[in-house]
Amino acid sequence: MYNLSLHIEYLLLRHDCVVVPGVGAFINVRHAARRDAATGMWLPMTREVRFNSALSHDDGLLTSSYARKSSVTFTEARDMLIRDIRQLTDTLDTDGEVTIGHIGILRRTEETVTFTPRQTPLQLAARLGYGSVAEPRTVKTAANQVQSGEKRAEDSAKNNNTPASAANKSLSDSADASNHGGRAFDTRRNYYIAVNKVFARTAACLMIATVAALSLILPIGDRTREDQASVVPVEKIIRDTATRIASAVNERRDTTAADTIAAIEPEKQSEQATARFYAIVATFATSAEAERYIAQTAVPGYRLEVVNGRTKSRVSAISSDNRDELRSEMAKENFRQRFSEAWIWEDATAVSAR
Repeated sequence: MYNLSLHIEYLLLRHDCVVVPGVGAFINVRHAARRDAATGMWLPMTREVRFNSALSHDDGLLTSSYARKSSVTFTEARDMLIRDIRQLTDTLDTDGEVTIGHIGILRRTEETVTFTPRQTPLQLAARLGYGSVAEPRTVKTAANQVQSGEKRAEDSAKNNNTPASAANKSLSDSADASNHGGRAFDTRRNYYIAVNKVFARTAACLMIATVAALSLILPIGDRTREDQASVVPVEKIIRDTATRIASAVNERRDTTAADTIAAIEPEKQSEQATARFYAIVATFATSAEAERYIAQTAVPGYRLEVVNGRTKSRVSAISSDNRDELRSEMAKENFRQRFSEAWIWEDATAVSAR
């Protein structure tokens, strides 16, 4: 059942609907960012997982995920999925509830199945570093101050018979001087963008929280076990590659050992039979394999020996220059009981040497 939960979690990251045949469907519901008028807070975009027991038809999505993960056929993957679903339904019937990984809990109530998510949409958003942001009210306040200052300047100009532009300029200069610690800020030559300090600190904190959350959620490079459903079976590929490399190394080692034996023991090679016809009981690709077979096989009454050809190394039980004589020996009951698959091989090099 853990395997089924793992596949559901993985597929929900890439699909809006994951159907568990015969049980129901898990559905992704996304909400855009919005402003809460009551609190004046901007809420982040959220995602929640819901469950619909009416959608229980098999769409093949889970079966395909099983097939990719386990590198099996579609039919075999469907059998694996059916076994996991049967285990899930048995647990529901016995315990009344079952936990689906980090998604939530399924409960059976009378004839229906209900779902309770383990985390709220805001908690899921907080895991990704998305938090609520207060509306910057200081910008609106500053604008209102400027408008009220302009109105006061116009009233003062009317009362004192001074030009409104001069009053506005003096008001602007005094406001700039007060905002910049006594230094006049020339707005005709420079751009001035007001940034609230609280907003800047909040944005910096959100950025740090986002980086920290992503570092915890994203997979770490030194993990020794892959914990995803529909990914390339890296472990199987590495294992098969290691097996092929080990086989190649062993074959190379056997070939080197055979060459060494042939170079160090030339007199042993000369002891091989020089007859024309041989009763062959085994055939190998290298002389080392034939020697190993002889060392592991002990047959009383017969002396096994290696007969090297151009491309193969054969093991002979008896040999003779006369084919009929060799057939007569092979027809004996004792020989046929021990070497029922034996056959006659003729050494053409022996004929040319004579």
